[in-house]
Amino acid sequence: MSSLKLKHSGGNAVSLNPPTSAPTSSEVAFKLPNADGSANQLLKTDGSGNLGWATDGNDNTWVKLSTTTITSDTANVTFTDSITGAFDTYNLYVVVFNETRFSADDSNLYMRIFDSNGEYTSTEYSTRTLDSGGDGNETGLGYYRMNREAIGNNSSGSDIYEDVSGLIYLTNFKVNRRHQIQGSISFGDTGSNKRFNPFGGGVNVNTATTGIKIYPQNGQINTGKFTLYGVAQ
Repeated sequence: MSSLKLKHSGGNAVSLNPPTSAPTSSEVAFKLPNADGSANQLLKTDGSGNLGWATDGNDNTWVKLSTTTITSDTANVTFTDSITGAFDTYNLYVVVFNETRFSADDSNLYMRIFDSNGEYTSTEYSTRTLDSGGDGNETGLGYYRMNREAIGNNSSGSDIYEDVSGLIYLTNFKVNRRHQIQGSISFGDTGSNKRFNPFGGGVNVNTATTGIKIYPQNGQINTGKFTLYGVAQ
């Protein structure tokens, strides 16, 4: 196995080596570009051996920090600042969740924050929820509420008629700022009607937010996938 070795005047060298496994075709040839690219560009192939400079299409605007997948009854989903990059690196975070089904029918989707004293349960949460059947203005509660009509859990065999999915945008995690959320969920209500609820709200406390807990009013989370992202701006 041969290699191309470029020796520095100081004595050390940099080598280009062939792959460990034999090429899939008899010969593999790459043609380099005829000029240097711009700063932060990547070397890209056209699939025929011609290399050129290209701008990275993934600028990591949304950075995946943690994912929780639930396949059996679980009381809640919690993300805290023990996760690298969580709640102390970005100004905006997003939780994306889907195929989430509760173990109990006729439930609501709640969320609480954590601060240095632990789970924040004081009645200082306010959430405004919009729904075609009538809007909800939930104030003076011990949690965020993200739906107006109750969420169902009806199913038949492997067919799921009622579950919930959505996005929650979260900001103001720093000390001296009041935590805020906005987002939307879609779900099947207890009559299997399909509903869409935009929502937004905040908490009347100025301590630094160190985590969040998402949980159902009744029962547990039976299935679902929850992913936390940090948003670079």
